[in-house]
Amino acid sequence: MPQSWDAKYFDGKSPKSMLVRIQLLPKGVMLHFMDGRSQHWKHESFSIVRDRESGPIRLLRGDFPQETVEIPDQGFAAILEQKGLSGKGWRTSWKQKSISVFATIIFFSGVLYWILDSCFSGRTTGSNGPHSAFSESANMLNPERGQGSGNAHAFPDSQG
Repeated sequence: MPQSWDAKYFDGKSPKSMLVRIQLLPKGVMLHFMDGRSQHWKHESFSIVRDRESGPIRLLRGDFPQETVEIPDQGFAAILEQKGLSGKGWRTSWKQKSISVFATIIFFSGVLYWILDSCFSGRTTGSNGPHSAFSESANMLNPERGQGSGNAHAFPDSQG
């Protein structure tokens, strides 16, 4: 008899799960219910989802609310990968997709900001780098630093 794994079956209509045995077949999986019924799911009819590396594998079938089979045994994932099924229908959860999209947006926003900042930074800074504009204006106000242009006396002295 082919290898089988214990799993939980959710019909998508009630929150209760049923215990099933899942068996991997060449063209899909066979679910064996404890009451003697069996269901054959073809590979094209379900998708394989894994939320976390060490989490259970879920097989989802149908439209909302989906039928779900949850397999906690990590050996099932290894067998799927050996049979090349991890690429077919294997998809990430919506959480992983949204995190990936968010990270991509943040990354490209940072790159765009860096590019635009480097393009326009020459107009807002002094000739000796980003802090030289501040240094030059500070020198103008404090001629004792020895680098001022002597324009510090253009402002009236408030103390006297």
